[in-house]
Amino acid sequence: MSTRLFRRFRDAEPAAEAATPAGGVKSPREALNEQWLRIRAGLGGESAIDSMDAVYRAELRELRSAEIQACALVDEIWVTLLNGPLAERVSQYVAALRRRAAQHEGSSHRNPVMRALVHEASRVAENCSTNVRDVVLVATLQQMVHYLIASYGTIAAHARALGLEEQAALFDGHAESDRQFDLDLSSLAKTEVNPQALSPREASH
Repeated sequence: MSTRLFRRFRDAEPAAEAATPAGGVKSPREALNEQWLRIRAGLGGESAIDSMDAVYRAELRELRSAEIQACALVDEIWVTLLNGPLAERVSQYVAALRRRAAQHEGSSHRNPVMRALVHEASRVAENCSTNVRDVVLVATLQQMVHYLIASYGTIAAHARALGLEEQAALFDGHAESDRQFDLDLSSLAKTEVNPQALSPREASH
């Protein structure tokens, strides 16, 4: 598989954020810890977060960044998919992500968890052959979507606690849309993508 798949996504990242001090890429676990430390200590030089409203604003910043990164990633992935029905479903999801991300244009922050997920996915995807590429990309998409679903659920609960019912409903809607996309990916993987990737010997077992 060509290493060009994730190149545009990674080239858009600030070089200083893309790697650890040792020159390696953070694991998803390290990125989660980094995100938590940033939220606990305050973001962008702000004072430590000490109120529910401050927690919500910090989470919102991370979520907006994740949406922008997810949009860039999925926009690259869907045009490379070989399975037609899968490509069609992913293209529909891309359109939804574009609408979400369009509201946050200009943001330079990079969500560390999303970045780590993409780098881990690219490490695997760039070493797989064409016959299993769609299998790997479905897994990549589902990992990303699961993170977004969890983020939407958390921030919706916090928005509701703050009395921000309209925002809570918006995030709940995004979570529900992503859950349906995840279910559709699982169905397509089971009925089309995985069977097509099996070699004759594997399929006979």
